[in-house]
Amino acid sequence: MATEENLNYCLGLKPLGLHFSGHGFENKQMAFSKDRGAWERDKHKGDFLMFEQENGASKNMYSSQLKEILGKYDCSTIKFVIIASCYSLCFGQIFSQAGVEHVICIDKGKEIDDKAALTFSRAFYKAIYTSECTICEAFEMAKEAVKRESAVASKKFKKLPEECNFCNSQNELIAKSVYKKKQGLIEIIGELPLIYKIPSRVEPFLFRNRDMFEVLNLM
Repeated sequence: MATEENLNYCLGLKPLGLHFSGHGFENKQMAFSKDRGAWERDKHKGDFLMFEQENGASKNMYSSQLKEILGKYDCSTIKFVIIASCYSLCFGQIFSQAGVEHVICIDKGKEIDDKAALTFSRAFYKAIYTSECTICEAFEMAKEAVKRESAVASKKFKKLPEECNFCNSQNELIAKSVYKKKQGLIEIIGELPLIYKIPSRVEPFLFRNRDMFEVLNLM
């Protein structure tokens, strides 16, 4: 669940990569639905990502808030960040400025559909974890996978910085060695839940407790 608390928790783990998949909006009045008060209060803050609160209600994440959060951590240890959201360039720039080696986002003023985002992610992670390619090479391979479905969509993916200073460096070679994982087994500790897999339907105006009510009502 994309909450501010979970973002802080993940950054505190010093991950190699970070992936955000969610909604992104241009800061226009229509994005605030009928909440004119929120529009008047926040219209100067720029585009935003849609995060959640613990009760499932939506929460707008603006660039100033993200800068404040990233300022508490050493982001230079993060090899890549993917922001699979519409209008996410400004947030990609913030991650890049914070020291993340590679940031993948959606270009300014562009929307991306779920199918293209999923195709990109599948191709990118397959390349990273099953081959010797660099992150930049994986990015290009993922764009090609999207291009086979939609040439227009493939052009919306953007990598920061555009000129990479890491893939030919010792840091990248070390990163590649870290990505090599030995085959093993996943052990589940504890009892399995009665409902093992519940599909998620997340919308900016729909609280998660409503989703859970509908699921339980069907049981």
